Amino acid sequence: MTMRTSLFSVACVAGMLWANIAHAVGAGDVLQALRFSQIAEILAEEGQGHGQSIQDQMFPGRGGPSWEGVVGTIYDADRLQTEMQDALAVELSEEDMVAIIEFFQGETGAQFVVLEEEARRAMMDDAADEAARATYAQMAADEDPRVDILRKFIEVNNLVDLNVANALNANFAFYRGLEEGGVPLQMGEEDMLREVWSQEADIRADTTEWVFSYLALAYAPANDADLQSYIDFSQSPAGRSLNIALFAGFDRSFSRVSREMGFAAARFMDAGEDI
Repeated sequence: MTMRTSLFSVACVAGMLWANIAHAVGAGDVLQALRFSQIAEILAEEGQGHGQSIQDQMFPGRGGPSWEGVVGTIYDADRLQTEMQDALAVELSEEDMVAIIEFFQGETGAQFVVLEEEARRAMMDDAADEAARATYAQMAADEDPRVDILRKFIEVNNLVDLNVANALNANFAFYRGLEEGGVPLQMGEEDMLREVWSQEADIRADTTEWVFSYLALAYAPANDADLQSYIDFSQSPAGRSLNIALFAGFDRSFSRVSREMGFAAARFMDAGEDI
């Protein structure tokens, strides 16, 4: 029998394949394409450092293994991943998920997932963080053309504003957690909000520097054409939906984490001590 193929039959087959993929994928598949389990592990490790900082500032020498255990439970990687999966399931359509998976399982998208993960892990080290910031500062001073491409990527994804908003929400949640844990803050909710907003300029400055430095480090091995492809995807409907979904998920997780950290920290403090 002679096999004959028409454009119509190809289109029909493609349509059926797309339909099968769309019904087969879910938020968990998106997270797998983004290697989010590895990111969650990094966030959990960063959480231990954050917990140590809280201990040093608020109850030095009184935390020990007990505090480390509490922090580990709050920053549990599986819990973070479940929270993000729930957020993506709500925010993304099946069509979005198919497009996202297609991009990040492709050669270009997969490259960036790995580069972002490696840079995030590297910058957990203070020396590497400082080196990345110094490298970016030199790039900016030299008017390196890559800085303009990074700026475009940051603007398209609104990375500074969204990170600042998440940080402010997390700080407010931490105050609420302290109060709920019994620490006498001597301030109402409006006072808390005023205190949080007083930190906005410093948070924005540090966030801007960190985002540029992190991306400069992460994308250094990538060429401009691939980075432009990433920008193009970010500007697509699926790319925009993913960005919104990820920041919604991070906002919920970080606010939950901060509130629980505040509440837990209050247990390790003298309840009668004003701060």
